[in-house]
Amino acid sequence: MKKLVVLILCLAICTGLACSAQQPDVIAQETEKTPGAPAAGTTQPTEENILIQPENQETGEPGENGSVENTLEPTEAPTPEPTEAPTPEPTEVPTPTPKPTPQQVYGAPQSFKPTKKIEKSNLPVVYSMYKMNPKGKKEAQMFTFDLNGDGKAEKISFKLDSKKNRTTITAGETKIKLKDGAEMVNAMLIDLDPATPYTDLVVLIDAGSDDYITIPLHIENGKFVRGESLNGISVYVGSDGVLYRCEGTDLLGTQTGIRACHGESFTPDDEWLDVSLPTEEHLQNYQEHLGDYGWFLQVKRELPCTIDGEPSMLPVGTILYMTRFHESRTMAEVRTLDGVTALITFTMDEDDWPYLINGIRQDDYFEYELLYAD
Repeated sequence: MKKLVVLILCLAICTGLACSAQQPDVIAQETEKTPGAPAAGTTQPTEENILIQPENQETGEPGENGSVENTLEPTEAPTPEPTEAPTPEPTEVPTPTPKPTPQQVYGAPQSFKPTKKIEKSNLPVVYSMYKMNPKGKKEAQMFTFDLNGDGKAEKISFKLDSKKNRTTITAGETKIKLKDGAEMVNAMLIDLDPATPYTDLVVLIDAGSDDYITIPLHIENGKFVRGESLNGISVYVGSDGVLYRCEGTDLLGTQTGIRACHGESFTPDDEWLDVSLPTEEHLQNYQEHLGDYGWFLQVKRELPCTIDGEPSMLPVGTILYMTRFHESRTMAEVRTLDGVTALITFTMDEDDWPYLINGIRQDDYFEYELLYAD
């Protein structure tokens, strides 16, 4: 009995030893069947122990020597998403209150502020009495001048009254109202008669359609004295300081001529009035200025005239322009494109206003209608 028990114990011990010897192989086989599992007896690698083998820059394969650089793969830190800052609401800028515009006074201001002081040594002087203000209206100008010759300068001003069609002129305490019109062009300070102590104030008025009125004024014994007016005639001072008369005529259409004059009665120095002449450029391009208030006219029938004192005819097709006309309005001097100067004489029809040349209306001698100012 004892021997049987001893035999059973020996068998049990041998069987246990055999099982313990086979256990490592089973563990090894299970490890091979599990992908990614670390081998038995090894430690799990951490991120700090991962080594990168550099590639060849040209082929992209590992380096020839197969060496492994102890280089850690850079890790990108997460970029925080930008947060949008709140847009500030616009603040309203307060609009400044505009300052009131001072009221414009048209005509003579209540407080006199002369715009120009004129000395007698500067004569003759042409002074524009009105200028356009920002509202598009004429505003009177003013100046100071010793008009009556007493050695003290007067404050001279002008006031326009369109409703009553008149202009009031004030010089110191002296005043005059002109009822000839309110469209003042200019005022001229001219010493028309050096023998007198006073200086003349010559006023030019446009009565409409270029119908000018020239009015000479002076102060004598404390009052304005009005001289003889020139109707249909304007007077102005040229850049040469000479006083000129400017007059119109209907000879060969509306023409305007000028001539020098002098004295209180504006006596002309010549019987002929010169008209504006075309330039060399106009002569070269005369076709652009035929008729219609242009310089040139083209003859359509033989035109009787006088050349070098002898009766003559300008042939059909001749291009001509006026150079001057006589104060009697009976003669006009013309010139052709080839430089011939001729004299044409006119008469006035008793029953109609157009001028006649050799008994025929002047309009009938030219290709283009003779235009007249309204």
